[in-house]
Amino acid sequence: MFLTKAKSARTLELRLCHFLRRACRGAFARLSGEPGGAFDLQPIPCARTRGSRATAGRLGAPALGRVPWRGQSLRVVITDLLYPVPPEDILSPLLHSTGRAIIFLPLEPRRAEPNWDGQLELRECETAERRLFQSSPARLERYRANYRRHFALWDEACRGRGVALARLSDEGSLMDALLKSALPAGAVELAQA
Repeated sequence: MFLTKAKSARTLELRLCHFLRRACRGAFARLSGEPGGAFDLQPIPCARTRGSRATAGRLGAPALGRVPWRGQSLRVVITDLLYPVPPEDILSPLLHSTGRAIIFLPLEPRRAEPNWDGQLELRECETAERRLFQSSPARLERYRANYRRHFALWDEACRGRGVALARLSDEGSLMDALLKSALPAGAVELAQA
Protein backbone atom coordinates (compact mmCIF):
# COMPACT_ATOMS: atom_id res chain seq x y z
CA MET A 1 0.00 0.00 0.00
CA PHE A 2 2.93 2.35 0.52
CA LEU A 3 5.38 1.23 -2.16
CA THR A 4 5.26 4.56 -4.00
CA LYS A 5 4.59 8.07 -2.76
CA ALA A 6 1.65 8.48 -5.12
CA LYS A 7 -0.07 5.26 -3.99
CA SER A 8 0.62 6.11 -0.37
CA ALA A 9 -0.85 9.56 -0.92
CA ARG A 10 -3.97 8.09 -2.51
CA THR A 11 -4.33 5.70 0.40
CA LEU A 12 -3.52 7.78 3.46
CA GLU A 13 -2.49 11.30 2.63
CA LEU A 14 -5.79 11.97 4.26
CA ARG A 15 -7.66 12.61 1.03
CA LEU A 16 -9.38 9.21 0.83
CA CYS A 17 -9.63 8.79 4.60
CA HIS A 18 -10.96 12.31 5.10
CA PHE A 19 -13.42 11.77 2.26
CA LEU A 20 -14.75 8.68 4.06
CA ARG A 21 -14.87 10.51 7.40
CA ARG A 22 -16.83 13.40 5.89
CA ALA A 23 -19.19 10.97 4.17
CA CYS A 24 -19.90 9.24 7.48
CA ARG A 25 -20.47 12.49 9.31
CA GLY A 26 -22.76 13.70 6.52
CA ALA A 27 -24.83 10.54 6.92
CA PHE A 28 -24.72 10.79 10.74
CA ALA A 29 -23.03 7.38 10.81
CA ARG A 30 -20.61 6.01 13.39
CA LEU A 31 -17.12 5.38 12.11
CA SER A 32 -14.62 2.73 13.19
CA GLY A 33 -11.07 2.27 11.99
CA GLU A 34 -7.55 1.15 12.72
CA PRO A 35 -5.57 3.20 15.27
CA GLY A 36 -2.82 5.21 13.66
CA GLY A 37 -4.89 5.80 10.55
CA ALA A 38 -6.94 8.84 9.75
CA PHE A 39 -9.93 7.37 11.62
CA ASP A 40 -9.77 7.75 15.36
CA LEU A 41 -13.33 7.01 16.39
CA GLN A 42 -14.24 3.59 17.76
CA PRO A 43 -10.81 2.09 16.92
CA ILE A 44 -10.48 -1.56 15.97
CA PRO A 45 -7.19 -2.92 17.38
CA CYS A 46 -4.68 -3.64 14.58
CA ALA A 47 -3.89 -7.04 16.09
CA ARG A 48 -7.50 -8.03 15.58
CA THR A 49 -7.28 -7.69 11.79
CA ARG A 50 -3.72 -8.88 11.22
CA GLY A 51 -3.75 -12.09 9.25
CA SER A 52 -1.29 -14.85 9.81
CA ARG A 53 2.08 -14.69 8.13
CA ALA A 54 1.94 -16.11 4.67
CA THR A 55 4.84 -17.69 2.83
CA ALA A 56 8.22 -15.98 2.44
CA GLY A 57 7.64 -13.71 5.45
CA ARG A 58 4.82 -11.76 3.79
CA LEU A 59 1.78 -10.76 5.76
CA GLY A 60 -1.28 -12.81 5.01
CA ALA A 61 -4.68 -11.43 4.13
CA PRO A 62 -6.45 -9.39 6.81
CA ALA A 63 -8.49 -11.47 9.22
CA LEU A 64 -11.77 -9.63 8.67
CA GLY A 65 -13.66 -12.37 10.50
CA ARG A 66 -12.19 -10.96 13.73
CA VAL A 67 -13.82 -7.56 13.21
CA PRO A 68 -17.04 -7.11 15.21
CA TRP A 69 -19.13 -5.86 12.28
CA ARG A 70 -22.44 -4.37 13.35
CA GLY A 71 -25.55 -5.65 11.60
CA GLN A 72 -26.79 -3.43 8.76
CA SER A 73 -23.46 -1.57 8.76
CA LEU A 74 -21.55 -0.26 5.78
CA ARG A 75 -18.13 -1.93 5.74
CA VAL A 76 -15.47 0.10 3.91
CA VAL A 77 -12.11 -1.53 3.30
CA ILE A 78 -9.12 0.25 1.77
CA THR A 79 -6.69 -2.32 0.39
CA ASP A 80 -4.57 -3.13 -2.66
CA LEU A 81 -5.95 -6.73 -2.72
CA LEU A 82 -2.48 -8.13 -3.32
CA TYR A 83 -2.96 -11.17 -1.10
CA PRO A 84 -2.16 -14.73 -2.14
CA VAL A 85 -5.65 -15.94 -1.22
CA PRO A 86 -8.89 -16.40 -3.17
CA PRO A 87 -11.27 -13.41 -3.00
CA GLU A 88 -13.82 -15.46 -1.03
CA ASP A 89 -11.33 -15.71 1.87
CA ILE A 90 -11.73 -11.97 2.36
CA LEU A 91 -15.28 -11.42 1.10
CA SER A 92 -16.95 -14.15 3.18
CA PRO A 93 -15.97 -12.73 6.59
CA LEU A 94 -16.62 -9.21 5.34
CA LEU A 95 -20.20 -10.19 4.52
CA HIS A 96 -20.86 -12.77 7.25
CA SER A 97 -23.73 -10.70 8.66
CA THR A 98 -26.17 -8.32 7.05
CA GLY A 99 -24.64 -5.15 5.75
CA ARG A 100 -23.06 -3.66 2.67
CA ALA A 101 -19.39 -3.64 1.70
CA ILE A 102 -17.30 -1.31 -0.41
CA ILE A 103 -13.66 -1.91 -1.29
CA PHE A 104 -11.56 1.08 -2.28
CA LEU A 105 -8.53 -0.14 -4.21
CA PRO A 106 -5.72 2.44 -4.49
CA LEU A 107 -3.76 1.34 -7.51
CA GLU A 108 -0.76 2.21 -9.59
CA PRO A 109 -1.52 1.86 -13.31
CA ARG A 110 2.23 1.35 -13.85
CA ARG A 111 2.09 -1.85 -11.82
CA ALA A 112 -0.40 -3.45 -14.20
CA GLU A 113 1.74 -2.73 -17.28
CA PRO A 114 5.39 -2.53 -16.19
CA ASN A 115 8.14 -2.22 -18.77
CA TRP A 116 10.82 -4.24 -17.02
CA ASP A 117 13.81 -5.22 -19.08
CA GLY A 118 16.97 -7.08 -18.04
CA GLN A 119 18.21 -7.44 -14.50
CA LEU A 120 16.26 -5.66 -11.77
CA GLU A 121 16.59 -5.28 -8.05
CA LEU A 122 13.23 -5.99 -6.43
CA ARG A 123 12.33 -5.01 -2.88
CA GLU A 124 9.71 -6.97 -0.94
CA CYS A 125 7.57 -4.11 0.35
CA GLU A 126 6.45 -5.98 3.49
CA THR A 127 9.93 -7.01 4.66
CA ALA A 128 12.25 -4.64 2.72
CA GLU A 129 14.19 -7.72 1.57
CA ARG A 130 15.98 -7.12 -1.74
CA ARG A 131 16.78 -9.63 -4.44
CA LEU A 132 17.93 -9.63 -8.04
CA PHE A 133 15.48 -10.63 -10.73
CA GLN A 134 16.12 -11.29 -14.39
CA SER A 135 13.27 -10.08 -16.55
CA SER A 136 12.53 -11.33 -20.04
CA PRO A 137 9.69 -10.63 -22.46
CA ALA A 138 8.10 -14.01 -21.61
CA ARG A 139 8.31 -13.40 -17.83
CA LEU A 140 6.94 -9.91 -18.27
CA GLU A 141 3.96 -11.21 -20.23
CA ARG A 142 3.31 -13.92 -17.59
CA TYR A 143 3.35 -11.24 -14.89
CA ARG A 144 0.89 -9.05 -16.82
CA ALA A 145 -1.41 -12.02 -17.49
CA ASN A 146 -1.34 -13.08 -13.83
CA TYR A 147 -2.02 -9.51 -12.70
CA ARG A 148 -5.03 -9.24 -15.04
CA ARG A 149 -6.31 -12.68 -13.96
CA HIS A 150 -5.95 -11.82 -10.25
CA PHE A 151 -8.08 -8.69 -10.56
CA ALA A 152 -10.56 -10.35 -12.93
CA LEU A 153 -11.20 -12.88 -10.15
CA TRP A 154 -11.77 -10.02 -7.72
CA ASP A 155 -14.13 -8.24 -10.14
CA GLU A 156 -16.17 -11.41 -10.61
CA ALA A 157 -16.28 -12.26 -6.91
CA CYS A 158 -17.30 -8.74 -5.91
CA ARG A 159 -20.03 -8.59 -8.55
CA GLY A 160 -21.32 -11.99 -7.42
CA ARG A 161 -21.47 -10.90 -3.77
CA GLY A 162 -22.81 -7.38 -4.37
CA VAL A 163 -19.64 -5.66 -3.17
CA ALA A 164 -18.75 -2.34 -4.79
CA LEU A 165 -15.12 -2.43 -5.93
CA ALA A 166 -13.72 1.01 -6.75
CA ARG A 167 -10.26 1.15 -8.31
CA LEU A 168 -8.77 4.54 -7.51
CA SER A 169 -5.78 5.46 -9.64
CA ASP A 170 -2.96 7.23 -7.87
CA GLU A 171 -2.80 9.63 -10.84
CA GLY A 172 -4.81 12.84 -10.84
CA SER A 173 -7.10 14.15 -8.14
CA LEU A 174 -9.18 12.07 -5.77
CA MET A 175 -12.35 13.62 -7.21
CA ASP A 176 -11.37 12.51 -10.72
CA ALA A 177 -10.68 8.97 -9.46
CA LEU A 178 -14.00 8.85 -7.60
CA LEU A 179 -15.96 10.06 -10.62
CA LYS A 180 -14.16 7.69 -13.00
CA SER A 181 -14.33 4.52 -10.90
CA ALA A 182 -16.19 4.78 -7.60
CA LEU A 183 -19.33 6.42 -8.99
CA PRO A 184 -19.92 3.83 -11.77
CA ALA A 185 -19.12 1.00 -9.31
CA GLY A 186 -21.80 2.24 -6.89
CA ALA A 187 -19.24 2.94 -4.16
CA VAL A 188 -20.23 6.61 -3.95
CA GLU A 189 -23.20 8.70 -4.98
CA LEU A 190 -23.44 12.34 -6.00
CA ALA A 191 -25.13 14.40 -3.32
CA GLN A 192 -27.71 17.01 -4.20
CA ALA A 193 -26.63 20.42 -2.93
